[in-house]
Amino acid sequence: KKMQQWKGVKKLLYNVVSIILLICFCSGFVLIVFWSTVYFVAKEKKELLAQNNTTVGQVIRYFQHDRVEVEYYVDNVRYTEVDHHVSFDVSIGEYFNVAYDSYNPSDAEVRFDQPVFVDTTDTKIVMGTVISSEEVGFIGDKGVTIEYPFRNKTIENFRKIPNEWELKPGDKVFVQYKNSNPNICIIKLEE
Repeated sequence: KKMQQWKGVKKLLYNVVSIILLICFCSGFVLIVFWSTVYFVAKEKKELLAQNNTTVGQVIRYFQHDRVEVEYYVDNVRYTEVDHHVSFDVSIGEYFNVAYDSYNPSDAEVRFDQPVFVDTTDTKIVMGTVISSEEVGFIGDKGVTIEYPFRNKTIENFRKIPNEWELKPGDKVFVQYKNSNPNICIIKLEE
């Protein structure tokens, strides 16, 4: 009778260990696929940016779950790029540089760290303050929360910045914003 109980315990232990090993194997596989995808996306982005083909795109739609659609033109042909997981403040009507593949302009990267104004007549430059700084996304992009004055109140805005910028809380920056929509702004290190 003790022998049968021991066989039952051994079988149970064997099943538990098998399940644990299966879970570890599956989790490891998922992690390998995930980080491989992140690596290849980052590599593709770097190669695309190295081509130096850029145009200006405009945010035309904001979806739920932090997705935006940007419209841009190359040789008078309209293209759109839907960018997923935009975790910083973006407004419809805002313009950004767009890097694209010269052989396939529909393959593009919206440079959210490079906002532009196509018309500066409706803008104002003020001094702003960095409130916080953090990494954005999986590939080490940077973002900062800034605050700046607008008509007797303070605007707070979270923006993506170039990776080479080293901004920390308390740093002063110049902020150029649109008078008609102060949430559309560009952070500048120099006026």
